[in-house]
Amino acid sequence: MHFTKQRLIELVSNKKIVWLVIESNLTFAKPTDEWTNTKLIFEISKKGNKEQITFTHEGLIQKFECYKNCSDAWTQYLNKLTEKLK
Repeated sequence: MHFTKQRLIELVSNKKIVWLVIESNLTFAKPTDEWTNTKLIFEISKKGNKEQITFTHEGLIQKFECYKNCSDAWTQYLNKLTEKLK
């Protein structure tokens, strides 16, 4: 369905992880490289006595064909991850 090649560009222990998408091929979108040069950002913080992860797909914008499907997919993926971490 899709392929991405990513480069780790920022790592702050226990705080932040950022990947830059350097290649993408989303077979369901035109153009297929909509994710190229976007960033996948995970920010880790404390919320009370628990860890909180905030995810941002920087550069994924509403004008992209994949925006709605990708946003929904990220939500599903992160909700499943949350369930597994409980």
